Amino acid sequence: MNDPANSSDAELLASLSARDDLALAVLAGRHARPVYDFALRAALDRRRALDATVAVFRSLASVRPDVPARSVRSWLLNAVALEMLGANQRGPAAPDTPPDDPAFTAAAEALAPDAAGWAWEAALGLRLRDYCLVDLSVRRGLSVEDIERSVGGRSRVAGALSRAVGGFEEAYAAIALAARGAAACADLEAILARGRTRVAVRRETAAHAVTCERCRATLAGLPAAVDAFAALADVEPPPELPDRIFASGTGPAEAGRLSFAEAAPDSGAGPRVEATALAAASPDSAPEAAFEPGPPPSAQAGPQDPPGTVEAPGYFGSPADNSQRGGARTGLLAKLEAWFEPVSGRRLLWSYAALGAATALAVYLGVAVADSIRGGGEASGAVPLGSGLSVATTVPCVQTTTLASGESATVKLDAAALGGYEIASASVAPVAGPASAQLLTVRQDGPDTVRLTAAPVDSPAPRADEYRLRLELRRGNDNAVADCRVFVTAAVH
Repeated sequence: MNDPANSSDAELLASLSARDDLALAVLAGRHARPVYDFALRAALDRRRALDATVAVFRSLASVRPDVPARSVRSWLLNAVALEMLGANQRGPAAPDTPPDDPAFTAAAEALAPDAAGWAWEAALGLRLRDYCLVDLSVRRGLSVEDIERSVGGRSRVAGALSRAVGGFEEAYAAIALAARGAAACADLEAILARGRTRVAVRRETAAHAVTCERCRATLAGLPAAVDAFAALADVEPPPELPDRIFASGTGPAEAGRLSFAEAAPDSGAGPRVEATALAAASPDSAPEAAFEPGPPPSAQAGPQDPPGTVEAPGYFGSPADNSQRGGARTGLLAKLEAWFEPVSGRRLLWSYAALGAATALAVYLGVAVADSIRGGGEASGAVPLGSGLSVATTVPCVQTTTLASGESATVKLDAAALGGYEIASASVAPVAGPASAQLLTVRQDGPDTVRLTAAPVDSPAPRADEYRLRLELRRGNDNAVADCRVFVTAAVH
């Protein structure tokens, strides 16, 4: 390699495998800025962001030298995401890293004056794993295929990414309407004047905007959420980053004079995954368990890796292992298969035995989970949740009351009885009743809580619509489902 500065990422990676520290210096100069910016925005802590950036560049030598140039950038971003998620902390921010630091809202391109602030405020409200998904897709341009190398499973990534982007866009719309929409819509002004919590106001604002032509027109005249977020400029890394990367003293003298330039043309920044494409994600995608800490990247890729791929950090085990075995094994079956791996003649028998045991365990968990659904009030049977709403635990719901206009109620899981399971997603579907309109909607309020809302209705005759509330639950890599029956009733008006 004659001139490292003009070499491709793939050439630099090949030189790096031969312990060429100058190649590492050039790669750091190309990619340190987006890697550090990602880490800082995810962690909201400059020290942890710096430590994570240093760690992933020091481990870059473990990447195989024959990967395409795009994979270097993808590998670095996925690796720093793993570092952030392994710490599992997003705030409270360090004293020297306030979330309202102007560096976070500087725009790299022309943008409406307030849109950058709205986008960053919406991003601050995301959970850590959701933020990582949205940032990797919208700001870094990684495709679902890029991200799935670390997460494992296209439908899992697409589903989690779709939900995360949807939540981000909803928050952005509510923030933007609160700033710009009240003058054009009296109903919105009334919502904003109620003085409730910020979260409650945002949710009601977003729900109102779905059916309000004036508010939709206001949003149409503003930058889209993903465009505003993508336009934010990367925060400049601290000047001590090069010295930290080469702290062992083996780095080249040039390392101290690195400039963190924009990525070179061959660094592989691809087209952004648009939210409209994410909305078409497979409906049977797994619950929102996208990023889970997994093993660090190994020094060498296994022999089963196809040529030209990178052994990226695995959040659900090795990507190569997932692709060769048709998906990662989880729970009891995976452990038993690992125990009996050396005994090839007995492995099939034990796998079937383990599968039977896992099935029995899943049935038991399903009953236990259904038993642990509780609402406010009584602790068994049909639990009243408010005027017009009730939920059954393990028996059919027989108790109904009169529906009040716009009535809402909360379903909260008994966390102790669930043994660590959390709600990954919630949905409602009509079972019986008039098919003209679905009256019941559900929104997740936290890891153990969902909010049910019944729409107001004028009914010419008494009616009772039955719905199925399905809660998809997760605990690490283990999943469970709890089904409840909900009745919405209306009296004659």
